[in-house]
Amino acid sequence: MNGQSLRITLRWIHIICALVMGTALYSPLQNNQAFMALVLYAVVPLVALSGVAMWKQGKIMKHLNHNKQNSAKATQ
Repeated sequence: MNGQSLRITLRWIHIICALVMGTALYSPLQNNQAFMALVLYAVVPLVALSGVAMWKQGKIMKHLNHNKQNSAKATQ
């Protein structure tokens, strides 16, 4: 996966999860305990992880490319 497609994927994950969080805060669904548990324990960490991944994308791509180069050297 190249850097641009990774960034687009992370951005859409971040946007969709943020919309779910907004729904949890500003809709009548906040009275639904199962929905709120899903948001608190799955969606909020996913938003945080996707945000950090977008922030540190350069280091992530450098690490992935370094591992790819090491595996290519090992097979030669």
